[in-house]
Amino acid sequence: MSLRLWPHQFDGIAFAYPKPAAMIAAGLGTGKTAIAEHLMSRWEAKRCLVVCPGSVRGVWHRMLPLHSPTPIRAVILDRGTVAMRTAIADAELRDPSPACLVVNTEASWRYPLAEWILERRWDCIVLDEPHLGGIKTNGTRASEFVAQLTARSRRRLALTGTPLAHNPLDAWGQYRFLDPTIFGPDYAAFLDRYAAPKQLRRRKKLRIAHSSVAAVIAELWGADSPLIDEWGEAPDYTPWLPGLRNAEEFAARIAPITWSCKSADVLDLPPLLQDSREVKIGAEAQRLYDQLLDQLWADTGHGTVTINSALTMSVRLQQITSGHVGTDNGRLYRFRDNPKHEALHDLLSQTSEPSVVFCRYIADLDVVAEITKSLGKRYAEFSHRRKDALTNLATLRQGVDVAGVQPKSGGVGIDLSTAKIGVWYSLALSLPEYDQGIGRLHRPGSTGTRIYSIVAQGTIDADIHQAIADRREIIQAIEARIKRNCNAP
Repeated sequence: MSLRLWPHQFDGIAFAYPKPAAMIAAGLGTGKTAIAEHLMSRWEAKRCLVVCPGSVRGVWHRMLPLHSPTPIRAVILDRGTVAMRTAIADAELRDPSPACLVVNTEASWRYPLAEWILERRWDCIVLDEPHLGGIKTNGTRASEFVAQLTARSRRRLALTGTPLAHNPLDAWGQYRFLDPTIFGPDYAAFLDRYAAPKQLRRRKKLRIAHSSVAAVIAELWGADSPLIDEWGEAPDYTPWLPGLRNAEEFAARIAPITWSCKSADVLDLPPLLQDSREVKIGAEAQRLYDQLLDQLWADTGHGTVTINSALTMSVRLQQITSGHVGTDNGRLYRFRDNPKHEALHDLLSQTSEPSVVFCRYIADLDVVAEITKSLGKRYAEFSHRRKDALTNLATLRQGVDVAGVQPKSGGVGIDLSTAKIGVWYSLALSLPEYDQGIGRLHRPGSTGTRIYSIVAQGTIDADIHQAIADRREIIQAIEARIKRNCNAP
């Protein structure tokens, strides 16, 4: 089944179809994956390879059956060691039917998978979000591996909302994969021709200075002071300090194979888009999750647990999927591997629009603040501990790039509609709570609001997410699963 395309997606397909390689630089929520899948079909590609961040693999697994006009198998390499994934890939591609192999960037360049990939000819290779995972940087293993893929592919695509997100020089690794003749083989010569590092440093200092003034205003006159609104958000200094020399020549070189589309410019987007990013929790978290789950099933099966205490256990299970758990001595333990952290980082790095991240737990809000800071963005919060994300009119404060929000904080009158991106980092445990969160962003007259849920596969997250999709009461869905797993009547 193929979903109907939007007009801008037809434009992207028409641009890339006659070319051996193309950069699809389209904003978050504009349907880059659908463009790629239709191109694969029109190119009659039988053997396709997608290299992407781990958090994006689930998107391909879910969207290939929906968007591809012709049948193609999605082979998602997300389990086992690299050697095991190589064996799975080899077995799957022995089947002559069309197949799309999807592998995360970190695994793609490792032995023996990298060797296996480079031994084959591919009809189409797609780099999804190549500004992540080291591909854009010269000299990394990921970048050097991807450069070798060029000669092994008939067609090439790069899909990203922000190809030059932080530095125009990020173009090097991405365009080397698409067409190495654009900038030539010598990275030092590329830097000598186009780099203006002093401008990048000045731009960063100006943004930091602007945020520092806003912080002083908040400290002296309060977080609700109208002076903060008057001070406004940091200007975009890029036109004056692009970090780039010979900018016209640079733009002219990439233009023939680059198609751009900004989310805000796409007028035919539906008022509300809802999507998910599926992740797999790490081994350490999975072990503890399974232990708690076994205890829950056993206790419930023996009739020693009420539904309230079972829900208390469910909260602990949900916290594990977010990457943390409370210890017996009242402290917080964070798991070393937290795929939700990676997925949120990927989402927030793809957009320059104001975003809201919903979190049920303070520990999750701390993660959001950390990611926001690492991206050089301004963070604010609306929770039981702080409320600096809002003005005294209960609207999102101007200049906030990312707001961490606890769904139960405050009332339904809060207006977050100036944010176009919403992310559920830890899902609501009731439909009214979920609907209220959506309603704070998606108000009457809103256009192009995009809501993403980060869902840990095979966990309570999946149960909650499915219950929301089915419009079933979440607590009842959790109770039903408890009874089903312990064979209770």
